[in-house]
Amino acid sequence: MMARKIPRQPVVILKSSWNTLISHPAIIFPFCIVAFLQFLALEVLFFAHRYPLNKFFAPLILRFNSEAYMHYPYNFILLVKWFLALQPVMFVLVHSFFIGAAVIVINHINNDRPVHMRSIFRETRRHYGKLFLSFAIALGSLMLIFRGLDSLPLHNMIPAVLMKGAAGEIIRQNGVALLKLLGNIVVTILFIYMVPALVVSEKNLFSALIMNFKCLVRSAGFVIAVVVLTSLLYVPVILLLQNGEIFQGVYPEAWMWILIFYVLVTLMIEAVQYTTITVYYLLMKDFG
Repeated sequence: MMARKIPRQPVVILKSSWNTLISHPAIIFPFCIVAFLQFLALEVLFFAHRYPLNKFFAPLILRFNSEAYMHYPYNFILLVKWFLALQPVMFVLVHSFFIGAAVIVINHINNDRPVHMRSIFRETRRHYGKLFLSFAIALGSLMLIFRGLDSLPLHNMIPAVLMKGAAGEIIRQNGVALLKLLGNIVVTILFIYMVPALVVSEKNLFSALIMNFKCLVRSAGFVIAVVVLTSLLYVPVILLLQNGEIFQGVYPEAWMWILIFYVLVTLMIEAVQYTTITVYYLLMKDFG
């Protein structure tokens, strides 16, 4: 049984959630499946320019890019572009299901119920439609924020002396990427309680949205602290993705390692965030 007293410090409950993850590997198992599917997609895209996959992918590559992207080292540039473009689809179709499964596992552990992954996935399937829609709403909100950030006149927000030449372009790109991380943090905060409301309280989509905002109002400071602290781990990933071209002429294979790092960091952040928030959600339910 999990602790019955709600800690006041976000760092305390983050540490408790990390210990919960370590002591209950069943919570991590759904995220391991997501990692497997992500790496499978990465492997398919990595071999897209080789036989037999090039029978399907070569026409697509040549339609939207030059033939150079069929060959080393430019195939790695295309790999990054396509893999990152795939992420919104993975987020809505795959992450939604397995994050929901992980939250159900946490609820079973909290209630001293046995955890059998087959029954967990069966239970998750009942909620998949709602999970899919909730993640699609979150993604749509994020895309709107990204569109707004892309239209910002960043050159007017940064001193002109810093925006000159190649260095200025690097500053602009990194600045936009970090602003998009901030947008990601905002959307995560706004919808963080949706999954527990859907799969633990078994609310419909509209009722879950209302409960999500009620819980957020009750614990806004805690949620902001948890999401911001964990999301800081994204910063090195973003900087690597934005500046990885420095490896292009020396070690193009570095792009593969950067994408693997991206997947692992993303899943670690999601695991810690949803474990922490679900534990807190269950405690709020217990204490009214």
